[in-house]
Amino acid sequence: MNNRVPFIIEYTEGSCTAGGVKGAVGFAAADVLRADKDTVSRLSRLYGEVESEDKRREAAELLSSIAWLGEAARSADARLMRSMIDEMICFRVYMRYFLTKCRQEGESGAQSFSLFEAKLPELESALRKENMIARTVMPKELSPKIRFAASEGAIREICEFSSLGELLIFDFMRALSLGTAPRICPSCGRYFLPERSNRLYCGGVADDGRLCREVGAGRAHSERVRNDSLGKVCAAACGRINTRKCRGKLTAQEADALKKQCRDLLSAAQQTGVSCETFEQQLRAIV
Repeated sequence: MNNRVPFIIEYTEGSCTAGGVKGAVGFAAADVLRADKDTVSRLSRLYGEVESEDKRREAAELLSSIAWLGEAARSADARLMRSMIDEMICFRVYMRYFLTKCRQEGESGAQSFSLFEAKLPELESALRKENMIARTVMPKELSPKIRFAASEGAIREICEFSSLGELLIFDFMRALSLGTAPRICPSCGRYFLPERSNRLYCGGVADDGRLCREVGAGRAHSERVRNDSLGKVCAAACGRINTRKCRGKLTAQEADALKKQCRDLLSAAQQTGVSCETFEQQLRAIV
């Protein structure tokens, strides 16, 4: 890497390489998203001080904690260093907003990104008011230089970017299109890169010492048990409705309407996580 074309990422058969480090598509974006908060805060404070060689060296060491950024950071002049810090921080703001406010479980990447695009003007306005470092508008058009090469029996797609921000957005969006964009582990709260689109938990360790995936399996089991219990309560309520219909206390149309209310309440209960006791009270109010 050099200051003229500082950021290169190569894609080869489902993997990519950035700064000499190889990983799954999206790993470069994921590494920046999960960077230590203290590191990011210190970089933000150094932003206006990198004209000093000592401060620039300190910033380079901090950026090098993200392994694939090490070479670019060590060779950066003051202008490039400020640009790297700025674009790294702003990428984190935008993509963390996307993942926490717009990315919904079960929705496609396209659905989530459409919501993100709709909210971008509001987010950009808020960033201006909060006096972000410099870049308050996410690049919407990327202009990488792309070439192809063959080596070791595979085709390599080599993408050169003029800025760190463009590389990060490109890598994130490519992973999003594959269904394996970085996401937040519900167990430990860290960002990770899923191997498959249906992977919800990372391979790390939760606060209680269990693997996050073990925590996820336990939660999934508890959720199934809870949903089964809710379903049984709903079935009992529908049974009471059928009994009243058989006794002539409800017409068929009235019974169908009440059973629909019960099913609607069941769907809401499953989504909001209410207890079986609360759900049963809700049903008793209508049946």
